[in-house]
Amino acid sequence: MRHAIRTAVLAAAVGALTAGSGWAAKCGEQPGELAALAAVRADIEANDCPCAQFVSHSAYVGCVRNAVFLRILSGELPAACRKDAIRCASKSSCGRPQLAPCCIFTSLGKRKCKTMLPAKCILKAQPSKPTCVGQLPSCCDACGADGMCVQPTTTSTSTTSSTTP
Repeated sequence: MRHAIRTAVLAAAVGALTAGSGWAAKCGEQPGELAALAAVRADIEANDCPCAQFVSHSAYVGCVRNAVFLRILSGELPAACRKDAIRCASKSSCGRPQLAPCCIFTSLGKRKCKTMLPAKCILKAQPSKPTCVGQLPSCCDACGADGMCVQPTTTSTSTTSSTTP
């Protein structure tokens, strides 16, 4: 009950703050919005709603929804990017460990992504419709512009030491 009340209060506050301020505008129409969206999504994943810690997809999406509202209230995320941030959480495999994003480049030249069982994704492959199983949890990140999977980036550090006799 307390959670529902907090969510309702946050939603009302966001609505009041964004009324008449281009709420229906699309994310990315203003400079810096896409960068803010990417930064906020990464921060929410790292600090508020780590994908790997959820056993329920609806709990994960709810966590992201609340974190997004707080980021809008704090000014970190433009209100126009609210739907995009929540959509990326909705189109993820977080809380559904048996599923993965399936990236499909259709014969009509459009990119599609759906979360599904990896084996089912592989079965969808055809010469005219190449597919791949995404390595990143969200469809927003898993598929490249060409419809094929983006490989996760890893960072490594190396240390060299020397000894003198």
